[in-house]
Amino acid sequence: MRKALYILGQLNDSDVQWLVHHGERRQLAAGEVIIHEGAAVDALFITIEGALAVTLRNGTEVARLGAGELVGEIAFIDTAPPSATVAAAITSMVLAVPKIDLQRKLDAD
Repeated sequence: MRKALYILGQLNDSDVQWLVHHGERRQLAAGEVIIHEGAAVDALFITIEGALAVTLRNGTEVARLGAGELVGEIAFIDTAPPSATVAAAITSMVLAVPKIDLQRKLDAD
């Protein structure tokens, strides 16, 4: 959460408005996967409510992410496929910001 607070704290009001305008709120059912290990990620996710479980291929949960946490940022920065799967641990909501839109915004700024 500290990482997310730091990153989001660096944004100005227009950046936050841009995220809200370009992001899509997604309601996730418990167990719904948003990132598959080894598969390309098409969005950066911000957890709005609920909890997301990060698991390895063998089923070991290595992290639990809550409200305000960023998900998919490593796959955004590093083009390597994700090394873990991320799924809703309980009913959750995320803001999904398309990777291509975010890249265009960063290029323009």
